[in-house]
Order: sequence, then C-alpha cells, then structure tokens
Amino acid sequence: MSLRNEILKFLQTNDNLTLATCSSAKPWSSVVIYVNDDKFNFYFTSDPTSRHAREISKNPHVSFAINHERIEEGYIKAMQVEGFAEKLNLKEVPFVFKLYLKKFPFAKSFLPSFKRLLKKGFRWKFYKIRPARIFYMNKELYDKGVREEFELGNSVCNGSNTEV
Repeated sequence: MSLRNEILKFLQTNDNLTLATCSSAKPWSSVVIYVNDDKFNFYFTSDPTSRHAREISKNPHVSFAINHERIEEGYIKAMQVEGFAEKLNLKEVPFVFKLYLKKFPFAKSFLPSFKRLLKKGFRWKFYKIRPARIFYMNKELYDKGVREEFELGNSVCNGSNTEV
C-alpha cells in the first residue's frame, strides 16, 4: 500500500485530533472531532468564542497530532501535522458536511435539528486546516521509532525518515 493510502486509511479509523494553538506566547491544546478530504485538508467545528478559535483568529499557525487510541507492543501509529487554520468559506460547508455524514452516518439523525439551528443563527463555525507538513509513524512498517515525512506537493513521500 502506498504511503498516501496508508495515511488516508489511518485517518478514516480515527476521529479526534489534538489541536495546538498559541497566542501571546502561551500554548493551548484542544481535542476536536475531524474529517478530512483526499487532499489532506482537515475540517472541524467549534464555537468561535472557544480559546483555540480565538487564537486561530490571531495566529493561524497550528499543529496537531493524531494517534491510534490503543498502544500495544509493536503497534504504534501516529501523525504530526503543522499547518494553517481558518474559518471555512460558506461555499465549502455543504462539501464538508457531506464528509461528516460519510464518516459519521449516525449524524444524519441530527440533520433536521442542524437546519433549524442554522436558521436561528447557530454560532458554531467550520474550520479548515491546510497542512504545510505531515509526519507519519507506523511502528508496524518501521522497526525503529521512525517517522516519515509525507510530501504534500505531489502526494508522494519524499523518502526522508526522521528518528522520533
């Protein structure tokens, strides 16, 4: 399996990412539920008054980590990403909502309530993270604690391995 497909599979089997933001030289981390597209853009919803959303509005540089919830001997999978976050353009919301419904089919039952909330001025917003760098570690594939940088420009790994 290609590194690209390995990462996409990993992303589909995980739901949460730990988002790191920073403002006034004070870091913060938050767990958010995410979806992603096949171009490795990540999306999440949040209250714009939350600390991480306020910090994104001041400083769009973010990083996040996703790790497989269960660590067993010889089985460690994780991602580290740095990128830029922004409020989602309203034109993109239907596309992202479809990604949520595909990943979380049970969310369809919330659709009527969600539509009513939108009409009432629902304040939660969608956010998009555009990665600048992605590092992936799969202990099943690599004998040592090695992570591999995934090249985003052409969706092909550049072959550089970095010891963790």
